Amino acid sequence: MLNPLIRLSKPDSGWWAVLLSAPLLGYGTYYFRGFVQDDAFIYLRVAQVFLEHGNLGYNPGVRVEAFTGFLWQWLCIGILKLHLPPIVTLKIISFILALGTQYFLYKLSLQVLQSGWWAMGITLLLALYPPRVLWFSSGLEMELFLFSVVWASAAFIKAISVNTTQGFYRVSLVLAFAVLSRPEALILLAAVLVALWAEKRTRRLEYVLAILTLPVIVFSGLTVFRYIYFGLPLPNTYYAKAAGGIWLMKKGVYALRDFGYRNFNTVFTTFSLFGWLLLFGEKRRKSEAIFLSTGWSGFVLHYLKSGGDLMAEDRLLLPACPSMLISAGVFAQNMAQWLNQWLTSLSRREYLGWMPYFLTIALYGAAGFHYYNFKWKHELLGYKEVLDALNSCHGQIGRYMNSRALPGDKAVVTDAGMTAWQAPNVYFIDFLGLGDTTTSQIFYRNNFIPWIYTYCFWKEACDKAHKNVLRDMNHYFLKEYPRWVVCNLICKENSKEQKELLNAVNDLPDTIPPSFVQHIIFWSYFSVFNNDSIRIQYKPILFYAYNPTYYLMLVEKRKLP
Repeated sequence: MLNPLIRLSKPDSGWWAVLLSAPLLGYGTYYFRGFVQDDAFIYLRVAQVFLEHGNLGYNPGVRVEAFTGFLWQWLCIGILKLHLPPIVTLKIISFILALGTQYFLYKLSLQVLQSGWWAMGITLLLALYPPRVLWFSSGLEMELFLFSVVWASAAFIKAISVNTTQGFYRVSLVLAFAVLSRPEALILLAAVLVALWAEKRTRRLEYVLAILTLPVIVFSGLTVFRYIYFGLPLPNTYYAKAAGGIWLMKKGVYALRDFGYRNFNTVFTTFSLFGWLLLFGEKRRKSEAIFLSTGWSGFVLHYLKSGGDLMAEDRLLLPACPSMLISAGVFAQNMAQWLNQWLTSLSRREYLGWMPYFLTIALYGAAGFHYYNFKWKHELLGYKEVLDALNSCHGQIGRYMNSRALPGDKAVVTDAGMTAWQAPNVYFIDFLGLGDTTTSQIFYRNNFIPWIYTYCFWKEACDKAHKNVLRDMNHYFLKEYPRWVVCNLICKENSKEQKELLNAVNDLPDTIPPSFVQHIIFWSYFSVFNNDSIRIQYKPILFYAYNPTYYLMLVEKRKLP
């Protein structure tokens, strides 16, 4: 009997993947048209400062690498320079990049799975993967980086099959592009080198040098530029987020555990482990197995080291997803073939041989159903209305300050995007550290980030680090003594605190109530407003409910005699 897999091995063109993915990605873009991550406005703030004042930084005259995606930052500068609508343009660019990702993912999957039908299934699964759809709609550089990762992976798998120096130079070019997208591209470069070196090819040294040429030149040049221009060898965002050591990794372990429970990941992760074993079992595919498994492991370790990221829905694990899905496809493909052979050996009836493939389609259907189920749940959480909420809360606060700002006025923020974007006349101090080197260096120097405090298991060392950060941040605040402070407050649903905060929205208090201080995100770790002599110097000006459990309060320094 003819194997159904052979019948379904076409089409073998990546443009079919683009054509079939476009409606899914288009619907995702439309659905999340109101979702923009606040950090996207940090890119726009830096672009605004550069065009108006000539320096790359969060504030005029201060050089700070407040961004992680070097290429994305220059793209934002170009968008503002051309006077294009920034958010719409970024979403359109991300959609085009997403189609490119689908094209190269199909090519990559086809090279590994040797079947157009299976490759198409893997490609469409990524188009249905909830976090990917969410984040390519966010206005951030994640789709640009995912595009470069998949493109480089496809180029490398093709290069090791063709086995020419020209192919490896092509890989080098794409890896250089990836390095400009995000620094984590070095993980992919390491996976390429490990896979190539482990295979022991006769010309492997020549191939390794060919691959290293452009990424090393680009990364070295970028590092030298960064050190000369910004005074730091790594992006400021690294120092703001990387401190915390073993405590941060503990948070990452919990985040990775949650990743396994969400978005159908348990099935795909389990399948991928078996898929790697199958690839390792074939000598001719050893390089593919090493590359896919090393790349996946590298991005997972980065996720752990980053504490699972501050942002929701596994943003930093997205580059690992193509490898996971393809390896899972290897196992599913072999499992379907085994079942096909077993069923046809029991009976000559052809329809039995099709059953494994119907089961696979059912698996894809379940993933698709879970995708829409995810969207329904997160509609309740307000992802679709994030941009409106940012504009009506953070944006309103920014516009208020900008209309009243005098030369030299300063404001402290922790959500550093939309508020600063709407207030170009205000000098902002980012107490989250992304746009402020003093804050990031305080965190990094003390190896402590306040939002991982609950994950500390070595209490004595953690308390000591917390105390040092508390002291340094208080000194920094008192040194700057800003005119405004934007406070982010959180509470539990249907709690006494929630009622108090709701009352404050309708009836603004004259001073910051002491009961509010413990609900101020990050400020509770710095304790500035625990000092009554400082607290009474600030008067609440604006109070907004971002959602039922999250509030923003703008306080202004009183004109004391």
